[in-house]
Amino acid sequence: MQFMFHKFAPQAAEAQPHKPGLDSGRTTRLIVIGHARSGTTILLAALNTSPDVYLLGEPSSYRDQGEDNFRARFNGVHLGYGNQICKATYAPALPGLPEDADLPAYFETLAEHQRIYGEKIALATPRFGADTDKLRNWIEMQRPSCLFVFRHPRSTMASMEKLFPHISLEENIFSYASTVCLYLDLARVLPNVRHVIHERISAKTFKHLGQWLSTDLSGAAACYLWRRAASRPRSQRPEMDALIAAYTFLSKSNSDLGVISPALAQVGGYLSDEKQSKLGAIYADLYRLMNQLRRYTVAT
Repeated sequence: MQFMFHKFAPQAAEAQPHKPGLDSGRTTRLIVIGHARSGTTILLAALNTSPDVYLLGEPSSYRDQGEDNFRARFNGVHLGYGNQICKATYAPALPGLPEDADLPAYFETLAEHQRIYGEKIALATPRFGADTDKLRNWIEMQRPSCLFVFRHPRSTMASMEKLFPHISLEENIFSYASTVCLYLDLARVLPNVRHVIHERISAKTFKHLGQWLSTDLSGAAACYLWRRAASRPRSQRPEMDALIAAYTFLSKSNSDLGVISPALAQVGGYLSDEKQSKLGAIYADLYRLMNQLRRYTVAT
């Protein structure tokens, strides 16, 4: 299985592979982000194999309203789903933290006990609460490290249709496009924003992620031993073309280091249509697609 790992960063930063990507003595807030049914849950479990890491599954910090009793609410939701206790599904009691503490207080205390802490966010249709604009603003203010995961659009759409038949294909295409655009927006302007390709994750992926996070992820790849090969049904919908083009671009690298050049990241945003870079053209196509499908994301 070929490894494919990408980041927006100068190639010079990769010239010293022995040097960790993040300060090993610094507490790191890490957010795993992806479209629903794109591999966020299994990636979360893999990262949680490190004793340095504690990532919760979808507490939705960016939408939090400051309600009390975060721990009881979070654990109650996962208990209601029938989930067994593990790092992703259970917020443990923390020394010195009142039982009725809110989410920000919980994470502040968790950071005192875990060097790498955070959550995963699975995005879907805005009709059910996903808000990439709010998430972008929250990330810009909080400045966490972000790890996006992308799965082939056809596999993602097929899985969404099977598990969530009440969500239309148009809504799923819109939310997948908005997830890619969110990644590109953040990766162009913030440090420590990276992505992996779900189908290509391997032990080598976690070697690089371990270097980035300055932690041991040598046992993480074992979480993928039971991964099933997902089918990719043929789609005749022309809207899928823009998603597949974006996924293909993200799956490839313009160098052996898997680095998307900083120059490409910056100039792609303002060149005219006639002189648009490949990345700029993909981004523009995604936004045109989102504008065409936006009406499907509004509750009627």
